[in-house]
Amino acid sequence: DVISESVQVLLDEIYQELEVKMNLTAQKMAGLNSKISITSSGLQFTNPAGEIQEDLNEAGELGAIYGLVACLNSYSDISMPIIVDTPLAGFGMGMVKSWTEVVPGSFAQTIALINSAEKRALKFWWEPNLSEIEFFTLLRENENHLTGQDHDWNEHSEQPTTGAMYVTSDVQIFSDLLQ
Repeated sequence: DVISESVQVLLDEIYQELEVKMNLTAQKMAGLNSKISITSSGLQFTNPAGEIQEDLNEAGELGAIYGLVACLNSYSDISMPIIVDTPLAGFGMGMVKSWTEVVPGSFAQTIALINSAEKRALKFWWEPNLSEIEFFTLLRENENHLTGQDHDWNEHSEQPTTGAMYVTSDVQIFSDLLQ
């Protein structure tokens, strides 16, 4: 009984500490104006008036999840990378600055699969950090990286891009796509 009770007290203290850290991290994400609690049924959100919110906007939920994952990562002896696919899609472009302040800094490695709009929106962040970031662009073998069409494409012959997919780490190709 003593061991069981001690373990429960320790777990309660860990949950409380995790909640505090998670809320501090998540509150840096624009669009999240709720206190987050960890319950047996998952995350619970409470608005500033103290009322439990059943539904939160997608930006708020994603901010909470980023906060939780970042805090869990800080407890680990192993630094795990975070892999995110179109990380700004659920937030909208108004979250770009918040995302760059919270997510990449919370993990030793961030792998972000971004689309062209996100690339343009994040330019203020990645361009000054060219030496610290590795860039990869997925293309088709016959694809013109500036148009997204085959090199011999013309507007009178609609055709899909052709050729095998490949990855290039050419930073110029990555940044050319901003045109």
